[in-house]
Amino acid sequence: MKQFNLLLLSLLLMACSSRPSEISINDSSATSSSVEIDTLAVENVELPDRKIPSDTISIDYLKYAANSGQGLNYTWIKKLDQIGDFFQPLDPASMIEINRIWTINDSIAALELSHYTGVSVEIHLLTFKNRRDFISKLLISSQGDRDLSSEYYSYTEHRTLNDKEVELSIHEIIGPDESEKETVMKEKWAIQDNGQIIKIK
Repeated sequence: MKQFNLLLLSLLLMACSSRPSEISINDSSATSSSVEIDTLAVENVELPDRKIPSDTISIDYLKYAANSGQGLNYTWIKKLDQIGDFFQPLDPASMIEINRIWTINDSIAALELSHYTGVSVEIHLLTFKNRRDFISKLLISSQGDRDLSSEYYSYTEHRTLNDKEVELSIHEIIGPDESEKETVMKEKWAIQDNGQIIKIK
């Protein structure tokens, strides 16, 4: 009787310790095997989500707010307004997006910010100290709708050479359609260790 009780207790413990989320294969069917899955366990699986950075004055929060469509907080609206007048006012047709953020050194980080107005797009290179304090900026790309009534049109393209250097191609088109002439001027800019962006060529 004592052995029967121990056996019963062991079976009871094994049954209780089995996890409903485990997948078991039941080969009892002669024609096919079926997979039994606990649907409650599947429904409760947490998918990775975009976490909100806790530091709301960091560039990581700026990226989250701009790219998630949450809208910028007052701190970043004010900060971007101080950086350049191309951000304010952010009307309904205007939006910004952070293309990427990368580290220059222990204290300096850089980011590429795209500004869309509905008729043009600009990409700016910005540097920050401690991922918070603005240091320097450079317009690295600018393209917009051409005014057909004007004989002058310009746009700027960029090519990232490495994490610190960028090459700009500044295009100028002058003259009527049938005789317009295009010139391209090349410039090289570099991010210094202190975060300043300077022209090197």
